[in-house]
Amino acid sequence: MSGRVVTFYSYKGGVGRSFLLANVAALLAQWGHRVLCIDWDLEAPGLRHYFSDWTDGVARPGVVDLVLDVQSGERALSWGRTLTPVAIPAAQGALHLISAGQSDGQYHRQMQSIRWDLAYERGLGTELEQLRAEWKARYDLILVDSRTGVSDIAGICTMQLPDQLVYLFTANSQSIQGANETLRTIVSSRQKLPLDREQLLALPILSRFAQDKEYDLAAKWMEAALAGSRDSYAPWLSRGVEPEAMMRATRIPEIAYWTFGERLPVIIESASNSDPQSINYPIGNIAALVARGFADTDQLLLSRESYLAGATNTQRAAKRIGVAADAVPVYVSSSDEPESLRFRAALEAAAPSLGIHVVEASAGADVSAERLKLFSIVKFLIVLVTDRMSPHQTSEVESFFSVSFRSQGAGGILPIALSPHSIANAPSLLRSFNFLEAQDGMTTEVEASLHRVLGTPSPSEVTGSRNSA
Repeated sequence: MSGRVVTFYSYKGGVGRSFLLANVAALLAQWGHRVLCIDWDLEAPGLRHYFSDWTDGVARPGVVDLVLDVQSGERALSWGRTLTPVAIPAAQGALHLISAGQSDGQYHRQMQSIRWDLAYERGLGTELEQLRAEWKARYDLILVDSRTGVSDIAGICTMQLPDQLVYLFTANSQSIQGANETLRTIVSSRQKLPLDREQLLALPILSRFAQDKEYDLAAKWMEAALAGSRDSYAPWLSRGVEPEAMMRATRIPEIAYWTFGERLPVIIESASNSDPQSINYPIGNIAALVARGFADTDQLLLSRESYLAGATNTQRAAKRIGVAADAVPVYVSSSDEPESLRFRAALEAAAPSLGIHVVEASAGADVSAERLKLFSIVKFLIVLVTDRMSPHQTSEVESFFSVSFRSQGAGGILPIALSPHSIANAPSLLRSFNFLEAQDGMTTEVEASLHRVLGTPSPSEVTGSRNSA
């Protein structure tokens, strides 16, 4: 599957564009995506500073070097040599950075020596198309940090490169009007390019918004922001979702603590992602929208947790936690009742012969968030039901049903009755599923039934297929 190029653009500086891109990139990498960040703000580069704690510190060539390589006619620099690995904590995917160039005292002289007309005359446009195709073949998402305003550099980032656009502005007339007027120019000019491109979808982001102060002014400027941005929502917002609701879900609040230095709150305070007052709340929403191509936006507002869980690259995340390609990942919900613990132990012991991999949430401060990530990966939730089903099991059933129904289109829930009154005492949501009777433990019959329900071949079927081969 081809990746997507998403440009982060702002008409004015100081809106937190690079900050947002870096945090979105970190989240996407944690969710199992392969992400490439490119610093195209050649006149004022700085994206690398957000990732400095997780890089090797080696100076590598960057965008300026790639452009000058074409301008010189040499074509000797491979873009692979520009990649800086970024070891984001808890990343289930991968994150690489292409910087603007080497910060060796010669950068600005090199940048100013670029002649864009000459570079294009010598094939820069064709070279960028080739690079774009190669990046999309290797990465799930390519995030481009664009130059502000109207310029040759901004034109490359906003017209030629992207499949989608995230554009930021603040609550003042010059920022709002400038961003929206430039967007209209981008859309119009892009249609005239001799390139095969689909419609450019654009996500407006009201940034550095002091929503907790001056309520009357905040309401006034929210309306002003909406007035200029409604046309941007129309091509992709789900029917029935109001632009105002989406703007409120994605606006970036002004929080003084995060204005100092280049830091990533999604890593420093990852547990606060579900707190609507946290800066991580809208960043998480934006990252999920980017991961899902701005699709199914009604789900974001109806069931945010399941929408974010559905933004996980499930295949890569499953591989990262050690699930073999031919194993079915399952999550086992159990209580502390003796019969539940005994059956769970027997199930885990039989996992290799059953063709399953039992995944578990890591212990930590935010177990529920970790569990939601797993629920987007696993194919079945196996619920061990006794006479007294624990509250955390009920919560797990509800969460898995929400995630699987909204993101996977199927509710792979398998309740296993371990006592005579299990079914009668089960919550109503569970009683709509077919129970597997296992009051005598993990018998041969129960194991055969598990193979059938989970869709895994039994040992005899595997042996038979090998013999026939």
